[in-house]
Amino acid sequence: MSLTEYLEIVKSRILSGKWKQSQIAKGAGVDRYTIRKIASGETPNPGIMTVEKIYRFTEENN
Repeated sequence: MSLTEYLEIVKSRILSGKWKQSQIAKGAGVDRYTIRKIASGETPNPGIMTVEKIYRFTEENN
């Protein structure tokens, strides 16, 4: 899977409403502001490490 595909999955999970953005931020070890920027599309390329952290958190807590 490409970074773009992972990013789309992460973005959809953030926007799903299953978790509060603050929960994702805390669980993934990522700044809440970064989560908000990814969700809004303001950060089109947040970096593989950030995407991976969020992806793992949402995968493990799905």
